[in-house]
Amino acid sequence: MLYVYSMSATLSADQIIAAGDNLPKLAFSNIFGNAIGNIILGIIVISCLGTANGMTMSTMRGFYSLAIRGRGAKPEAVADIDVSTGMPLKSCIIGFAFMGFWLFQLSTLCFQGPLVFNGTHNPAWLLAWEADEICIITLYALYIPIFIHIIKSEKEFNFINRFVLPILATIASLFMCYCAYYAYGIQILYYLFFFIVLQGVGMYLYEERKRPSIFRRRIK
Repeated sequence: MLYVYSMSATLSADQIIAAGDNLPKLAFSNIFGNAIGNIILGIIVISCLGTANGMTMSTMRGFYSLAIRGRGAKPEAVADIDVSTGMPLKSCIIGFAFMGFWLFQLSTLCFQGPLVFNGTHNPAWLLAWEADEICIITLYALYIPIFIHIIKSEKEFNFINRFVLPILATIASLFMCYCAYYAYGIQILYYLFFFIVLQGVGMYLYEERKRPSIFRRRIK
C-alpha cells in the first residue's frame, strides 16, 4: 500500500501515464532526491531479478520434480539427467517451450492482437487476455475456500483471527475478483475456459505412474 501510495501521491494522473516504466524512478526521486531514488530503483531491480531467477529455476526443474515422483507425461523420459551439467535437460526444454508459448500469447495475441488478427472477433482472441494480470481472478477466488476453512475449523483461534480477519479477507478477495471482471469483461470467460481445460489436463497427468530410477536415468 505504501508503494502504491508513493507512486500516486507525488505525481498527477497525466504524469503517471506519461512516465510509463520510468514511474518508480520518477516517484522516488521526487520524494528522496535523485541519488536515493536511483538506489531504491536499483533495489527494486535486484528484487525483480531474484523473482525471475526463482521462476527460471522452477520452470527448469518443475517437470523433473514431477517426473521423479512418477507424475506428468512420460516421467521415465523427463526424469533424465544430463551427465555433463547435472541438469534435467528434457525438463528444461519443456519449460522453455512453455515460456515461448506464454511469450507469444502475451506479446502477440494480447498486445498486438488487433493489428495482427484484424479485430476482436477473430477466434485468436480466445487467448488474447493479459496473462500476468487476469489470473488474479482465480488466485483470489481460490483464497476464499481457505478463509472459509479457517472459520469452520480453527477453533483454537481467537475471535478476531478466526472470524474477523478471514471475513475481511474474503470481502477483499471478492473485490479483487470484481476488479478483474470490471477490467477485462468477456475476456474473463475466455481465460476461465482455458484455466479449466488446463487444470483438467493437469489432474489427468498428475496421476502417479511408475516411478523412474533417478540413479539409472542418465544421458550424455
